[in-house]
Amino acid sequence: MGRSETSGAWRQRLWSRMLLAPSSRRIPCEKQEVQVPYRHGAVQLWAEPSPGGEFADEGAPELVILRLLGRRGRAELATQDPSNRLVGIRSMTWTLNPPGFGGSSGPVTVATYLGSVVAAYDFLAARYAGALIWVYGKSIGGTAAMYLAAHRPLSALVVKNLIDVQATVHQRVSRWVPRPITDAIKSSIPAEFRPRLWDHRSHCPALFVISTADRLSWPHMQDAVVASYAGVATVLHVAGTHDDQALVPEDEARYASAINLLWKQGGNWTARNRG
Repeated sequence: MGRSETSGAWRQRLWSRMLLAPSSRRIPCEKQEVQVPYRHGAVQLWAEPSPGGEFADEGAPELVILRLLGRRGRAELATQDPSNRLVGIRSMTWTLNPPGFGGSSGPVTVATYLGSVVAAYDFLAARYAGALIWVYGKSIGGTAAMYLAAHRPLSALVVKNLIDVQATVHQRVSRWVPRPITDAIKSSIPAEFRPRLWDHRSHCPALFVISTADRLSWPHMQDAVVASYAGVATVLHVAGTHDDQALVPEDEARYASAINLLWKQGGNWTARNRG
């Protein structure tokens, strides 16, 4: 094994441990589970239909959403955000347990994490050929969603408090670590977790939700990513911190309105590009 290959594997392990905190404990739930094979094993996707939806009718959903959670998230506990803001739309929400999370197999690395994200999307695209497919990502899941949007034809993208890992690391360590060490740390970050390398390749309509009191991924760092996004981007600044679950009432109304606008934008964009 060459030095560069060894160095690459070391970086994968380092950043995987820093960015992902998997748990494998069993969590009972009433969602539908599907095991999706990928290069290193199989990962769990957990599905939940919109109110009145039926699992048996695979052709029914108008909208399919793939949800990518934060570093400690579990699909069994996930909500139906953002499909629960769309009244009267038949939808199916699928949430991924990446490798090491729940019953998903495979080593916990940057490569296997992103490989499972791509495999999950490909599974849904094949299963629901006639539906619009959105990807929702939160925190590091938002960063993965940006990567996926650059490599697959999504209908729309919803990202909440994405992490630009390179900018976040620089913000945290540059004040107390000498510049050569800071530069070495920054250069070790896998390109896949640097969304500004990818967002110029993403063209689907997108909604970026940014919490104004986020002190993990500061708003100005997220704004910088959005500024170079190639598609039509709507930005919604909301009250709260990085991990807040609920929106204040005023922001909830604005968010629901933005999601309904995205439904129209995504449908129009997909119709043009499928044609």
